Amino acid sequence: MGAWGPEAFENDDAADWLYEFERFDDLRLVRAVLKTIVAGDGYLEAVDGAIALAAAEVVALALGQPGPDVSIVAATWVRWHPGVATPQDAALALRAVDRAESEQSELAELWDDPGDEWHARTMPGLRARLHAGASAWAEDAGDGGPRRVADVAATWMCWSGTFDDDVNVEARFRPDLRDAIDREEYPIQIGVAIPVTSPTERGWPTHDEDSVLRGIEQLVVATASDRAVLAAVLTIPGVRELVLYAKSGDWIPDFHERLQAEVATHDVQCMARHDPEWSSFFAVASGHP
Repeated sequence: MGAWGPEAFENDDAADWLYEFERFDDLRLVRAVLKTIVAGDGYLEAVDGAIALAAAEVVALALGQPGPDVSIVAATWVRWHPGVATPQDAALALRAVDRAESEQSELAELWDDPGDEWHARTMPGLRARLHAGASAWAEDAGDGGPRRVADVAATWMCWSGTFDDDVNVEARFRPDLRDAIDREEYPIQIGVAIPVTSPTERGWPTHDEDSVLRGIEQLVVATASDRAVLAAVLTIPGVRELVLYAKSGDWIPDFHERLQAEVATHDVQCMARHDPEWSSFFAVASGHP
C-alpha cells in the first residue's frame, strides 16, 4: 500500500476507491464496503482495511465532521449530496474502524511502530468525529422547529473548487445557519485572515501547519465566545480565512489584539464590515465565494 501519511485518504488504495465511489449518487458503495468488512472474519488485508477507513471517513465528512486531510473528491461529492448520512451509517463505520485496527488487520500491523500517529491520533480522531456527527444529526432531527444562531449544532459541510476562474479554494461552512431565525442580530461580518507560513506547491498548509491553524481556529472561537459565531472557513493559496458574524463591533479591536498576543506562530489579521444579509456566508454556502 503506497501511503504518504497516516490519514484515511493518504494512500493509493483509498484514492483509487474514491474515484470509483464518486460515480454513485448515494452511499450504496460506502455501505456495501462497511457491511462487508463488519460481516467478515479472519485476517483483514491492508487494501481492504484502507478502503474501509476511506468509507468511514466519507461518512464522517457527510455528517459534517471533516478530518485533517480532506480529499477533494470526497468533499466535492458531499457538497453535491448533502444529508445522505445517518447515525446508523456512523455506527456501521465505527464497527469497521474497530476491525481495521484489530489484531487481525494487516493495516494495523503496518502502522505498529511505538507512538505511531495512526494509532495515537488518526484512529481516535476518526472515531470521535463519527460519534460527534451522529450526535449532531440526532440533535437536529429531534427538533424540527425554528432555531436561533446560538442553538444551531456546529455541523459542517465542505466543498472545493475555483473562483475568479483560476483561484483554488477549499471551504467549510455550517449549513444549518442558513435557516437561523435571528441572523439579523449578527450584522457584523468579521474576517480573520491567517497567512500560511509553510505552503505546499499548491499553496495549501502542510499537514502539520493545518493542525496549528485548527488550533488557532479553536482559539478564535473561544475568544469570541457568545459575541460572534464562526460560520465558514476558507482556504485559498497562501491564506486561511475564518468568517464570523457578530452582534456588535465595539469589542473587535480588543479581540484582534488578544489574538495577536496569544498566537506566536502566525500573523493574525482581522477586518470587519457591515453585512446584515450575511452575503459572505451565503456566497460560501452556494459555492461562489
